[in-house]
Amino acid sequence: MPFETVLAYFFLLLFLYASTRLLAGPLRVIFDFLYHFFLGMGLLWTANAIGRHFGATLALNPYTALVAGFLHIPGILLLFLLKFWLLP
Repeated sequence: MPFETVLAYFFLLLFLYASTRLLAGPLRVIFDFLYHFFLGMGLLWTANAIGRHFGATLALNPYTALVAGFLHIPGILLLFLLKFWLLP
């Protein structure tokens, strides 16, 4: 194999490594954001399924899903507190 071909493969691998290292940070943030969003949607769906028996439900929208996703159970309790105590 000619030296130029080996050198081209080396620089291609170096470019691929550098580009994945540069994109890994932002992609990790995006995937983390999406993970918390879908986790919050699941938590809200579960809270609404249980709360429907007591007449207490929360809205399923991106804002409440992110609060529930990032704060988990305290976020659900905070949303119920906001809905029933502060916003009658």
